[in-house]
Amino acid sequence: MKVGKVPENVLKRSVFKQIHTMRPEVVLGAGVGEDCAAVQLAEDETLVMSTDPITGTAKDIGTLAIQITVNDLASAGAEPVGVLLTVLLPTSVCEQDLCLMMKQVEEACAKANVQVMGGHTEVTRVVNQPVISVCGVGKVKKGHLISTAGARPGMDILVSKWIGIEGTSIIAKEKEEELKQMMETLEVGDSVLTTSGFYGVVVDKVDETTIIVEFGNDKHCRIPMEKSAIQAMEKANASSSEE
Repeated sequence: MKVGKVPENVLKRSVFKQIHTMRPEVVLGAGVGEDCAAVQLAEDETLVMSTDPITGTAKDIGTLAIQITVNDLASAGAEPVGVLLTVLLPTSVCEQDLCLMMKQVEEACAKANVQVMGGHTEVTRVVNQPVISVCGVGKVKKGHLISTAGARPGMDILVSKWIGIEGTSIIAKEKEEELKQMMETLEVGDSVLTTSGFYGVVVDKVDETTIIVEFGNDKHCRIPMEKSAIQAMEKANASSSEE
């Protein structure tokens, strides 16, 4: 695509046509020439805002952009209402890529009942991969805003999913081919590091997905595990050649 603002016909066809989720609080939303969005709140409600750029990955960037922002708002006790997107694209991106990103955005918005209220889309030589910066807007009843500064010793921390799952999923998608190659070449005698942080040696292969790993020097601790539990590997012949 050419450097500069995305043409109006492309905006209408590949951006605005992908936006379907609407919120009653949004009284001025996305449109050609609109640089602002407006939200109507009740008297007992407070506006909550969050901003995040997605720069670490280009895969599933539309989905991640919404999920991360919605999570930030929810963690503050707010109900997510809408987002403003700044989309920066390299010249190598085509319209189909932009359309796919917006479809990902809308799918994530629909799940969270969040409206794309507006934004800016531009092709620039400043970036070498797509970048989406999100401004999230939410609302919370007065007196119910949660701040990290409000944490006190003795309070419980509730974790609903695995810690680090977001970063792990991003790395897994970015390194998908490397991981596949590692799984395919895993053999008896290879030294491995598990996702739990334990070092061991593969002593047997049960089937295509399961291996037996030996831990410790006493050779009595052998545990069957999925190959997916391996995060790093050193080939047996590589170790011997270094010696």
